[in-house]
Amino acid sequence: MSNNLRVLTSSSTRCFRTCARKYRHRYIDCAKPLQQAPALWLGSMVHRGLEELWRAKKEGANASAAVERAVGALVSADVTYEIARAEAMLLGYSARWYEQDLEVLEVEVEYEQELRNPRTNHQSRTWAHKGKIDAIARINGDVWVIEHKTSGEDIGAGSAYWRRLRLDDQVSNYLRGARALGYDPVGCVYDVLRKPRQRPKLATPVEKRKYTAGGLLYKGQHDSDEDPALFRARLCEAIAADPDYYYRRGNVVRLEGEADEAEADLWMTGKMIRESELANSWPRNPSACMTYNRECDYFAVCTGEASIDDPRYTQGRAHEELSVLK
Repeated sequence: MSNNLRVLTSSSTRCFRTCARKYRHRYIDCAKPLQQAPALWLGSMVHRGLEELWRAKKEGANASAAVERAVGALVSADVTYEIARAEAMLLGYSARWYEQDLEVLEVEVEYEQELRNPRTNHQSRTWAHKGKIDAIARINGDVWVIEHKTSGEDIGAGSAYWRRLRLDDQVSNYLRGARALGYDPVGCVYDVLRKPRQRPKLATPVEKRKYTAGGLLYKGQHDSDEDPALFRARLCEAIAADPDYYYRRGNVVRLEGEADEAEADLWMTGKMIRESELANSWPRNPSACMTYNRECDYFAVCTGEASIDDPRYTQGRAHEELSVLK
């Protein structure tokens, strides 16, 4: 495959479909916000821990050693409560699925494949499709792609979260990517971890404290912040009491027609990106300025309140999830 080809990933195509201007800032200007949103930071931490958990499984480590590795992979920072939240999520995940009888074949493996016109089968002279698969495993003789996600949504059976996966081209891309690596997957095992909503118990402001006749604080009030270790224990207790609420696993398969449609979507997205580049036109999508109750990272730039060269952004590579591109 030519080294002159540019890269399309599931993340970059999803970004363009969300907002062309956001794509430009993220993948053309290569500007990233200096500070990551807490919700995204938690997801990144858990993903890093899960990577270590699956590597430990591949190496034959027992559950206790695997969890120790996963927790050790978490970045120490001034976010001790979020680290406690991530630890609780990893502990629950391990308790639920680590002992499953399976053979781990790959962990965080990259793939590269041609992008072809779905009508003519001609190879793109502009794009190659690359990505990174969380894991590949053999279960009961069959090969499966493993994908894990964190979410704050309802992940119960029949929820919108699972229905959307019927249209998610990332699953189709990863199945094609596994085939490019020489595997023949029958589908994708999709693990979803729901983020606990509980918050740390913080000290009640002195001016708002109320005491009983016996000199004790009213119920629900506290004279000091909850210790992160106690917060983690409280989260673990909640998770253990209702694991189905916090963890869901589903098998996602793709029929031939569905896989072809996903490949066509990828081709057309690449074509639209190229047209935007040639016209130097990157339309904004105001409907995407607020998602999950937070502003887009580039909202201030689009509204003229800031510049993409401001110190709030840092320069990086376009596809930092992949190895350095040749």
